[in-house]
Amino acid sequence: MPAFKKKNCRFHLDLATGENISSHGGQVLIDALAGRFDLWNSLAGIPGLDPRKRLRAGFSPMALIAQMMVGFTSGAS
Repeated sequence: MPAFKKKNCRFHLDLATGENISSHGGQVLIDALAGRFDLWNSLAGIPGLDPRKRLRAGFSPMALIAQMMVGFTSGAS
């Protein structure tokens, strides 16, 4: 069991127009899409993706990928 894992988002959005979108709206949208397409379980099923010897140390690959995706949607480079 990894020390950190991705939790389900408790927020649900319904975007009708572009006037109500904040800079963080893309983060919630990406998380919802990843959950809808079962991305986290698909990534967890890839053998060899996690190079850690001790699975309780450090961050899981899913947490790192989620961090990059959220960072890119908020302007990280």
